[in-house]
Amino acid sequence: MAETSNDKEIFRIWMLYGLMLCMMFGLLGFLWNLQVVRGSQFTSDITRQSVRRVRLPELRGKIYDRNDIVLADNRPSHCIGIYIEELREPPPRSRTLDRVEGIIQEISVILEMKPVVDRRDIERH
Repeated sequence: MAETSNDKEIFRIWMLYGLMLCMMFGLLGFLWNLQVVRGSQFTSDITRQSVRRVRLPELRGKIYDRNDIVLADNRPSHCIGIYIEELREPPPRSRTLDRVEGIIQEISVILEMKPVVDRRDIERH
């Protein structure tokens, strides 16, 4: 029995469905590989890229005069930059102020220093 043109069309449609199904499985496999298999690599890349490295100058040592009195000494000096635009919270504005103030308080506890900036300074900035 000879194939009719209708049978050929149905065969072509099934071939097209099969090709589309293979492409869909290929795409799913690629996405699975990208998100599941290599996901931890992307996470570590994001963590590594979000840390800013700051170079600290070498300590020069103490400078004494001829009577062994210290003229110049090394002491720690901290300058911390807080980018308020990266800490913005949804309105009202006081939520952002609260968050920035909280972070400044946390830093001051860690450094065991009094904060030099108060809420009014943050608001003015």
